[in-house]
Amino acid sequence: MIEFVRDRTCIRCFQCVAACPCDVIQAMYDGGYGHARVHIGYPDDCMSCQLCVVVCESTDNDSPSGKPIYVGPERSYRAVLPW
Repeated sequence: MIEFVRDRTCIRCFQCVAACPCDVIQAMYDGGYGHARVHIGYPDDCMSCQLCVVVCESTDNDSPSGKPIYVGPERSYRAVLPW
């Protein structure tokens, strides 16, 4: 599941938006020309394919992935049954 996108190191190339097969990552326009940023629209729809990380052209030394985008391991949503 996608965990975060760091605005301070994102170069806003929007390659991740184009690569995401589930439209989890979206371009959000704050108004005005050139004022856009990457936004995680539907984090629960992320299937952890890592395509956004692969196509990202920026680097971030503080992130576990080395990129402004971090996609964590797939989580298990198994419910504990009472029987």
